[in-house]
Amino acid sequence: MCMPRVMLMPNKCFGLIYRFGFRLLRGRKVCVCGDFNVVRCREERRSVSSFGGGLDCSPFNHFIEDNALFDLPLCGRNFTWYKGDGKSMSRIDRFLLSEDRCLVWPNCI
Repeated sequence: MCMPRVMLMPNKCFGLIYRFGFRLLRGRKVCVCGDFNVVRCREERRSVSSFGGGLDCSPFNHFIEDNALFDLPLCGRNFTWYKGDGKSMSRIDRFLLSEDRCLVWPNCI
């Protein structure tokens, strides 16, 4: 099977990727980007409501680690999604690059 070198992922794609076993990206030149609708840690989500108890970042972090992907840092802002009231915000949009892709685009880090 020939894998595309760059994969653009649609909104809320992480659940589908993880559930259907699309975890074998290691060793390929890939850029996985899009709205994953999931955060990697509590600091990446702020909300008006005090309940955020069910936040489980482990599957997404395992996906990134299992595939040896590099999560590009944000420049300028800490969040990529803001609710209209300005009080709720999350970092759900990402660019995840393989090590080989980082070597091709060295100024991205």
